[in-house]
Amino acid sequence: MLFLQEEMKLALSRIRKLVKADMVDYLGIILVSLPVLYCISWLSAWIFYPAFNFKYGDCSLTSKEIKYMQLLSDKSDDFSFHAGFAGLMLKQGRSDCIDIAIKEYEKAGLLSPQEPSVNIGLIHAYFKKWEFHKNIEEYTPGYFKHPGAGVMITAEKVVDVIDKASDKEGNNAFYDYFKGWILINKGIAHKERKQRLFESEYEYERESEIRIKDDEFVKRGVDAILKGNEKQYYDSLDDVIVQQAIAFLPEAGKDVNPLAKIEISSKIEFYFPLAIIDNSIQAMTCLSRMYEDDGEYEKAEEMLKAIGEMGRKIVRRARTLIRFTEGLSILDAGDEALRDYCKRRGMIEEAAAYEDKKKDRDNFYKSCRSKTWPDSMKYGIIDGVIARPDIMIDYDTSTENNAQYAQLEVLVNGVAFNGMLFLVFAAIIVWSFTRYRMKKYEVFHFKNVRWGMWDYTLILGGGLMAPLIFFLIFNRWHLSRQYGIGHTGYVWTVQTGLIPIIIAVLILFFTGLRLRYKMGWSDGQGGMKYIILKRYCMLVFLIPAFCLAFFWLGPYRRTSYVIWTLCANPEAALILTGVGWIKTVQAGKLAGKLEEVYRRRIMFCKSLVLFLCVAMIVLVVFNLTVTKGYFKETERVYEIRVIDRFIDDEVGATRLKDLRDFAGWKQ
Repeated sequence: MLFLQEEMKLALSRIRKLVKADMVDYLGIILVSLPVLYCISWLSAWIFYPAFNFKYGDCSLTSKEIKYMQLLSDKSDDFSFHAGFAGLMLKQGRSDCIDIAIKEYEKAGLLSPQEPSVNIGLIHAYFKKWEFHKNIEEYTPGYFKHPGAGVMITAEKVVDVIDKASDKEGNNAFYDYFKGWILINKGIAHKERKQRLFESEYEYERESEIRIKDDEFVKRGVDAILKGNEKQYYDSLDDVIVQQAIAFLPEAGKDVNPLAKIEISSKIEFYFPLAIIDNSIQAMTCLSRMYEDDGEYEKAEEMLKAIGEMGRKIVRRARTLIRFTEGLSILDAGDEALRDYCKRRGMIEEAAAYEDKKKDRDNFYKSCRSKTWPDSMKYGIIDGVIARPDIMIDYDTSTENNAQYAQLEVLVNGVAFNGMLFLVFAAIIVWSFTRYRMKKYEVFHFKNVRWGMWDYTLILGGGLMAPLIFFLIFNRWHLSRQYGIGHTGYVWTVQTGLIPIIIAVLILFFTGLRLRYKMGWSDGQGGMKYIILKRYCMLVFLIPAFCLAFFWLGPYRRTSYVIWTLCANPEAALILTGVGWIKTVQAGKLAGKLEEVYRRRIMFCKSLVLFLCVAMIVLVVFNLTVTKGYFKETERVYEIRVIDRFIDDEVGATRLKDLRDFAGWKQ
């Protein structure tokens, strides 16, 4: 062991002699600064939140977080805790999370047995679990017969849960329809489609795709739907369950913000697979045809009318667009089936009446969607996600646009912060390397330069605050704000790139200018003339960059290749700067003034590190007091005026509200 230690020491001494001790020390400084700068960079992601926080709006829980929530659940007797936790587990969508949702809804049910949302949430949880198990059994027959496989959730188990819950809310047809759809699907089977060759392609015969395999299940399912039609209303309480999950977010350590609300409302899929509803409608149509063939015309017509009434009840209380679409499709299917039935029976007037009702709804639907806005590009990105803008009513497009442009301000601040962090690291490298190269010269120490208030004002005021404030003023009042930011892509790409570069160039320029003045340096001595090249070449692109960043770019359809040409200015200026630095060293060496070149470079890097660090602190304070506060305020306004409104009643926030009312009362 001692021999190895001696060999290691000898090897290290040889390495130090080879690369020289000073260089090893400066490399050590650089290596130590790397993790420090890396930590500061990640810290900036929190400081300039949410611009750099990629989990903003992410409501997914890790296994560790879920286990912690379960521990809290065991000690909690708060109804809202269990109901919210269950809703958030449904949002996760995994089988193990569905098990937790079932347990939490059962706990919430014990605390508040008459709460409808808990009963409906429990039904959804069991239904989702049944779907999981049904798929497992389909692809792995006999899986649940093995030890440790657990207990399989069957359709009968889901029906039992529905029956227990329906007793607590006797006027809601939700339970009866849900029960009917499950029983009917249990009693039918899909026909084997016959293939036939037609013009070198395979087509399917598409008469009826299902057959009744168990009359008892189908009859029970139809009776449940008929019973539901006699009840006062249909309500699946989607909005209540979503609100419970949103209210639970702080308990789960998640931030309640518009994106989080959108994710929960879109990921908690409280709607039935359309195939189940479609199968039920086909089964009822098939059953009606059987009654018709047997001459039982009253039963046949009653069966088809039941389909339309089921759709009408769903439409009347629909709050989400998905639920509204489901109900409207069922209503149309019922009227189409009745129209065909009346045509077969020779009831021409009745068939025409059903045809007219469907046409009225179709025309009304088209009129709702035909009232388009003057310019589609005025709507923002999120508006286009939560609903089609052409059907929205009473909505000012600036609501979302203000929030998006406010986020752009935070993003520009964050990019500028990280750009300065990169410059600090670059200055440390140049500083260390230059110090190593000129170790035989006497070096000016940092204390030889005394910076006053005027120096800070000029460098930070002119280099940082002036362009930043000008950008904020422009960004809040420029003409592009009338367009959604998704349609002005150059606002994001150009401004987030050019504004930080402009700030960095001005800080570098003013720092060099003030340092030259305080030290009494002259640029006309020997090789110093190349300093002019490296100092002023970066200013070459400032004028077009300001024009590009601060003038109206307009929507993306009005783009020009001139923009991309102007964007090449920073790259050209950086190349000229590098050439200036190299030529300065070469000219200084030829003129015998290399010591002066090295002194200036070290003093400049030292001064630059100081002012860049102060500028980073100013940016953090400016962000926390100005830009981030403005973003939070615009985000809150958008959350109240749009997101909350859509979660409460998505259909009511659109022109489809008129169609909902129309489809509800039109008989």
